[in-house]
Amino acid sequence: MPYALNMTQRYFLSQPPKDQFAVLVGDEAHHLLKVMRKKIGEEVFLFDGSGVEYRAAVATIERNQVTLLVRESRQSHLEWAVPLTLATALPKGDRQKWLIEKLTELGCTRVIPLHTELSVAKAEPQVRKRLERYVIEASKQCGRLKLMEIEPQADFNDLIDRFGENTTSANLLIHPISDENVGQICIHDWVVNRPSLDALNVLVGPEGGFSPQEVQLALEKEWIPLDLGPRVLRTETAAIAVCAILAAVQEEKRFKGR
Repeated sequence: MPYALNMTQRYFLSQPPKDQFAVLVGDEAHHLLKVMRKKIGEEVFLFDGSGVEYRAAVATIERNQVTLLVRESRQSHLEWAVPLTLATALPKGDRQKWLIEKLTELGCTRVIPLHTELSVAKAEPQVRKRLERYVIEASKQCGRLKLMEIEPQADFNDLIDRFGENTTSANLLIHPISDENVGQICIHDWVVNRPSLDALNVLVGPEGGFSPQEVQLALEKEWIPLDLGPRVLRTETAAIAVCAILAAVQEEKRFKGR
């Protein structure tokens, strides 16, 4: 039966439970023992990032490890019906954490750090590892049970070709287009009127924008240019804005389908 969530009692499992027992190690075990001071028999909620949540009780406590007895589990119903892959150039410094936190909360399915001609930040392996930790922290806070994926950094040209192979996906390029012949795109109406979509793919450039050559290539590959308004937005603002718009559309569809 359903049970209420206490967000301060949610812990991430690096491995799924086995034979009704789950094990917390590292930072998660430290937080449960040293910060929350949980004792044997007390209940907490666990999730392993696969879309399943577990209600469990502390069974045994060791120095750097906690074993818990799983009493109940439930599947997630928080993911988007149409998955969103957002390939975005990374901002600098602490703004990366803010970007990943908000995209996780909004329901983005997958993030791909994007390398473009004007990119300023690189997603080295240690950076990707840090971004994945931000996803876990944000998921614990917002109640999400399936982790947003962080892929290795990819090149603009490669992604244009990779996503262009799927004819049932929407491929959107976040870039202001001044050419009147291109036309203005209303993303809400466009997505609502495309019920056969099975994926949404969005490219967001660096603060210097996409180069003219990159924009031309995307248009030749039939990517749809989307202008988010007259103001110049930071990279992370643009990424979060388009994710929020698409989230609102999906929620509207979900409520209408009830």
